[in-house]
Amino acid sequence: MNTRKARIGIDLGGTKIEAVVMGENNDIMLRRRVDTPSDSYEAVLDAIRDLIHDVEQSAHLPAGLAVGFGTPGTVS
Repeated sequence: MNTRKARIGIDLGGTKIEAVVMGENNDIMLRRRVDTPSDSYEAVLDAIRDLIHDVEQSAHLPAGLAVGFGTPGTVS
């Protein structure tokens, strides 16, 4: 995998946070999932940070790649 063309995507939900590493052909190379903390906003941010670090390390990616986020919500 060309790590310079890899991307990380985060799906932030009410029950889980999932991270994927996508390769240059949009194929999913790695997927990780953790429960969404419910005790504090800071705990959610910590979980996201740790998850990004985990997939970077597991996929041997350089730090600082672009990260895309998706989360449910309504347009207002």
